[in-house]
Amino acid sequence: MKNFVSFNAKYYKNSNASGEIGHVQRAFAKNTNQIVEFAKDNFGCGYNIYDRYKDVFNQVEGIKNKKIQKTANTFMDGVLSFSRDQMMEIMKDPDWKTSFSDHIEQFMQDVKEKTGMEPLGWEMHMDEGHKDPVTGEYKMNYHAQCIFFNYDFKTNKAPLRDLMGRKGESIWSKLQDTAGQRFEDLGFVRGVSADMTKAKHQEKDDFIASKQAEIDRLQAELVDRQTHLDRALQFNEELLEEVASRVDAIVADFNENGAA
Repeated sequence: MKNFVSFNAKYYKNSNASGEIGHVQRAFAKNTNQIVEFAKDNFGCGYNIYDRYKDVFNQVEGIKNKKIQKTANTFMDGVLSFSRDQMMEIMKDPDWKTSFSDHIEQFMQDVKEKTGMEPLGWEMHMDEGHKDPVTGEYKMNYHAQCIFFNYDFKTNKAPLRDLMGRKGESIWSKLQDTAGQRFEDLGFVRGVSADMTKAKHQEKDDFIASKQAEIDRLQAELVDRQTHLDRALQFNEELLEEVASRVDAIVADFNENGAA
């Protein structure tokens, strides 16, 4: 499918907050799967999501009048993935980021309405992918990472556990529908994603790592072939030089002895 949008989510504990949100906002010198030259094209909510996370964390502890348990899942990272082909069409508009940002903001409010979780912020990553070793073309993984705090300020509850236990159609499947509807006017259609609680697909990092291993293998094979080719060319040159030397010797011998 060349125009899909999909939504997949993972949830984390407070101990993971600085690392996961730091990755989302490119807070580290090196970020997994990043192609640095495209980092300048990233864009997002425009403020520090981790600071926002800490503020909400403190608000929730104040409301509950007790510490949040270390084992509690405090936030969710929802990934909106967009097909490369349709993104290339959208990016033909010089002002595409304005409309795209509005759609992501609206989608985060959609998620809040359906789950109760509090939107914290988002980042659109334009700098992740890999380079095709044969064509040299970049295969980019365009996606937005949307961070939500696992707390509903209307009910004063952490809704994630109830959402996970809900019978009937999965809330995560419904959010997949919501993503398709929200980005429909930009030419996207609903993609297919695994249920959040029963995901059996490879994790993104493992998938990219396998692709990188394949790239490394192909590059090593190309180097090996080039080495063999260079050796063959060198052997041919040496052989030609030897033939030329012998021909020169035969001609010299003929000139010297043939005329006698």
